[in-house]
Amino acid sequence: MAKEKHAEALFLLNRELAQEEQSQDELYQEEKHIYHQVEQFQEDMNRLFRQEESYYSELQKQGALSSPMDFALNEIKREIKSLTERQKELLTNAYRLERNKKQAKIEQLQKERTHLM
Repeated sequence: MAKEKHAEALFLLNRELAQEEQSQDELYQEEKHIYHQVEQFQEDMNRLFRQEESYYSELQKQGALSSPMDFALNEIKREIKSLTERQKELLTNAYRLERNKKQAKIEQLQKERTHLM
């Protein structure tokens, strides 16, 4: 009877450990996906800014624009870049905290399993 309970406890720990490890892998994939989305947003914005700069350049050649509009575009471009950099930093920090929690849980489960063996 005691052996059965011991085996069942070991089985449950192994299953929980496998689930935590899978959850950790899924978290890593999620982090990569979201980080990629932020980078894609930055690339899209850069592409749009290049288009706008081209339009502004053409309008300036025609004498339809003055430099303050060009300055406003550059200011917006800097703000968007700053925003995406902050987002990446926040994402990195949040996912690091979550990874650390999951790793601590995995280590605790491994210790429990070792103790049962």
